[in-house]
Amino acid sequence: MNWLIHKTLKRKVFVFVLVILLSYLAGFFYTFYAASKVNTAIEQMFETSVSLHQMKDTLDAYEQHVDNYLATKDSDSFVAYMDTRQAILNYQSWLDHGANENPMLLQMTNISSMLNGYLHHGEEAVGYKRIRNIERYLDSFSELTVIRELINRKVDEVLTLDYDWNLEQHKLLSERVQRIQIGLILITGLLIALGVLFVLSFSTEVTRPIMVLSDRANAISQGQYDGFAKSAHGFREAEQLEKAFDTMTGNIKMYISELEDKVETENRLRDSEIERLKIRNLLNEAELKALQSQINPHFLFNTLNAGMQLAMIENAERTNVFLENLSNLFRYNIQPQNNRVTLRDEIRSVRHYAQLMKVRYGDGISFQFDIAPHLESVVMPPLILQPVIENGIIHGFANRLSNRRLQIKAYEVEGMAMIEVEDNGQGIPPETLKRLNQKDFRKSGATESHTTGLGLDNVYERLKNLGGKLSFDSEWHRYTRVRIVLPLEVTKNESYGG
Repeated sequence: MNWLIHKTLKRKVFVFVLVILLSYLAGFFYTFYAASKVNTAIEQMFETSVSLHQMKDTLDAYEQHVDNYLATKDSDSFVAYMDTRQAILNYQSWLDHGANENPMLLQMTNISSMLNGYLHHGEEAVGYKRIRNIERYLDSFSELTVIRELINRKVDEVLTLDYDWNLEQHKLLSERVQRIQIGLILITGLLIALGVLFVLSFSTEVTRPIMVLSDRANAISQGQYDGFAKSAHGFREAEQLEKAFDTMTGNIKMYISELEDKVETENRLRDSEIERLKIRNLLNEAELKALQSQINPHFLFNTLNAGMQLAMIENAERTNVFLENLSNLFRYNIQPQNNRVTLRDEIRSVRHYAQLMKVRYGDGISFQFDIAPHLESVVMPPLILQPVIENGIIHGFANRLSNRRLQIKAYEVEGMAMIEVEDNGQGIPPETLKRLNQKDFRKSGATESHTTGLGLDNVYERLKNLGGKLSFDSEWHRYTRVRIVLPLEVTKNESYGG
């Protein structure tokens, strides 16, 4: 964590991203809070009107049930009458605001009092009906309808007052929305300004030491090795680069000094053109030696085995397992591409590769295998699954640092072996997906990050020669699924072009 202490490019980028993230979070929470307040206010605007209309519907239902019961004495009508009566009691409690200076709340309290008389006359009508006092229950029902008319007028007055109140609230909400919009514009402007300042500062600090070192390199190419002043840099990486450049210059000077001891004095005093030719010859010679010293694959394989034995002797279990997986993967990868292997061999190699990726990415990546046992003997070309999986890791997970999942399945479909490799990465753009399914792989070959050096075009050609198929399915920002279809009747004694 020294980069947090020293002034480095990494720290600069980290601080910038942190500031941008905090600014974004502040804007998000501000917008979320303001939107919640606006939403709550909108709900409150129509709550009273909706409840009053529902109450009027309930009063209609109450009178209908009372009328039905008075006419038929039906038990269902009585039960419905009791249910609506309880609903009216709930409205009565909701409307009662007591003594209040607010005109609307005062009117609602009056309606609550009227509902008390309304229910009282309803109960009287039902009671007189039970004792068959026709004259009295008709009078009670008539009083009930009169009170209902008064309630309707009061409700209309409350709705008018509520409309006026809602109109005022609408104006306040409009002003609040305008403030939210202004706040979003300010936050966006702040983020843009921070981004521009960072780009200007970052580009200046990066290019300045590069230009200084470029001038020094040009001077060295002309034979000048001394007299360079120390330049002030704003970050640690530039200082390390300058130190490395000083070391390289010192080594060049030492090497030239050794050459000068072996040649005649007159050759050492020739013009700078001869010196540049000597340096070019030395660079060509160094390149030739580097090519001659490339490690033979079998030498590297034997060296890995020696490393495994050394890890076992030193009880370095994890190192031993890592080298064993690497050795097994390397042994599998150096075989000729026109060989034949079983699905069991291919899955075993993929598992070795998965263990290496687990060491590299830790818990940030997971592999899931679901292989039908009877398909493990299916014969296929080698190094088919690993390039597909590497494509998923390199391209699918390019912008994902955690929760990277890869699923490898194998099952039988209509007499064919179906192998699926699915990742939860960023997916494939529709135009690229269409091109891949048309078997156009011109931009999806192997990259420097592939361990096999094989691209999808190589995989497709070798599958096609064996009667296999390759297809792609993807949803942008959700998943990518690669399907490989192989015939089940292929045996190891058959051959194919490769």
